[in-house]
Amino acid sequence: MAKAASMPAPTPRSRVKKSPGANSKTTIQILGPTKHWLNQIIEERGVSTYDAAIMYLIEERQKHLPSGFGSRPDLEEYVCSGED
Repeated sequence: MAKAASMPAPTPRSRVKKSPGANSKTTIQILGPTKHWLNQIIEERGVSTYDAAIMYLIEERQKHLPSGFGSRPDLEEYVCSGED
């Protein structure tokens, strides 16, 4: 009779990481033209890593996201009564 392979004990939930730490790293694949653009951003912005170049792009994008102003046209127009 074959002996069953032993399974490792499950990790208690309290030890499981819920989100990656600030210094966790991962590998990504990008195309040559994307690398060229990132290298250009690195040179122009004076940063030293691809991460810094990508974070610059993210920050710039967040500055130009559409506003939520006017997104509720069904509300009545607000008129200041002087008591506000």
